[in-house]
Amino acid sequence: MHTPGPWDRIMHEEKCSRVGAKTLIAIVYSEAFRDRENQEANARLIAAAPDMLEVLKRLDDDFASLFRTYPGIYTTGAGYVLQPRVLELRAVIVKAEKGAASTSVPLP
Repeated sequence: MHTPGPWDRIMHEEKCSRVGAKTLIAIVYSEAFRDRENQEANARLIAAAPDMLEVLKRLDDDFASLFRTYPGIYTTGAGYVLQPRVLELRAVIVKAEKGAASTSVPLP
């Protein structure tokens, strides 16, 4: 389980940015790049992670509902086209929640 969001970039220094909620989540360094813009972009991406995960989970729920309502849709038409993206979506959720991407996340 991760620290609940929202997370925000809470401090910026010369060599690092800090991301936190009620506690410090991450310190983002970019000294190797000497690029504050890259450092800031990484900190913003980290800060957005909980929100992105929640959106992905809601989207997955929507797809699951669609596939339950129309059981054959993932083998024809738009469902067939979306099937690889849905599998990628589920693999990303598993990676975020369990630490490793799964290559076998079943469709409903």
